[in-house]
Amino acid sequence: LNIGDARLMDQDALDKFDCVLLDAPCSGLGIIRRKPDIRWQRKADDLNQLSEIQLEMLENASKYVKIGGVIVYSTCTITKRENEEVTQLFLSRHPEFEMDRLTGISEKYIRDGQLKILPHLHGMDGFYACRMKRLK
Repeated sequence: LNIGDARLMDQDALDKFDCVLLDAPCSGLGIIRRKPDIRWQRKADDLNQLSEIQLEMLENASKYVKIGGVIVYSTCTITKRENEEVTQLFLSRHPEFEMDRLTGISEKYIRDGQLKILPHLHGMDGFYACRMKRLK
């Protein structure tokens, strides 16, 4: 196991994995009810910086997925900037990937093929995940 900066390419891992999980660093706004201090620690510009880091990490992690494999991108935030916008920008740049169906999860949590748990609707911490399949 190589522990390091996920934004840096690991040449030994290219095209080697059937599945890659990227649990990206995020603003944590989905868990604010359990960690209320997040409210005072986050600034508006944090979301832009975090989404740039998340996209860099997703770009790298996607290179480790074999053809036919999948990458799962997840965060513990509820902002579109860190979730849907990151995955949509990634998919627009990478036609070799497509959104893939999440299975084993109640449909009440799935919106537009993505897992979106919202505290005010579901009574639990906020969370996001999507699954993308490498086609070629």
